[in-house]
Amino acid sequence: MRSQRPASEQLARYRAILTASWAIRHKLAGPERLTDEAAFLPAAMSLQETPAHPAPLRLAW
Repeated sequence: MRSQRPASEQLARYRAILTASWAIRHKLAGPERLTDEAAFLPAAMSLQETPAHPAPLRLAW
């Protein structure tokens, strides 16, 4: 059985996690893209977001 933590400890833990993640937020951001990469990006994203054809999905299922 898990032990229950007091709310103050839980909030302090959340605050510590938020502070740590806020400090490294620049490392977590994607890379800066060149102009030609940025021009290609919308096409790549459209391919990634387009759903697959149903036939292979049915075959795999």
